[in-house]
Amino acid sequence: MKQQLKSVGIDPALVRYRAQSALVSTALRALGATFELVSMHSPDLAAELTRWDEGRTVCMGVLPAGPHMTFRHESGRIRFLGMVQKNPDVAMIFKNMESAVMTLTGQMGAHTASIQKRVVVHGNITHAMQAMRAMGIVQKFLLPGLILANTCKNPPRLTPAELLIKARVLVTLTPQLLSTFVR
Repeated sequence: MKQQLKSVGIDPALVRYRAQSALVSTALRALGATFELVSMHSPDLAAELTRWDEGRTVCMGVLPAGPHMTFRHESGRIRFLGMVQKNPDVAMIFKNMESAVMTLTGQMGAHTASIQKRVVVHGNITHAMQAMRAMGIVQKFLLPGLILANTCKNPPRLTPAELLIKARVLVTLTPQLLSTFVR
């Protein structure tokens, strides 16, 4: 395949990078939409958000030029601001596209990415850790159990109430995701 691309003057590395960028962009958009949904329904996320300042803005993205997504804490909930970098209080930026792909597709946990120094944090480290905890809560409602078992040292066990929340989130995720394209 690489030889075929090279023979017609296409750089295989560029094709790979663009495909990974599209995958990461989709994963970040889904994560932002899921943050909104879970913040409406999960008591665990609501309890975590009580520690956040009103208006705290968090950005996640990839060096050197994105994609990026931003969300903000407003009135006890998360509001997804879109696929932009909007004056974040805390920015968690993956050092390269491969690290972002591995983390956002569930091949590696976010905490493992941090430990392996695959993420750069700009801003208050306490706020970044709070955002990571919130992301862990959101991921338990977004990712399948098999992926959670691979990425978490102690995979979460969902209670019956949490299973209902997960079902609600998964059923409403597609319309929520589609609504993010108009922001």
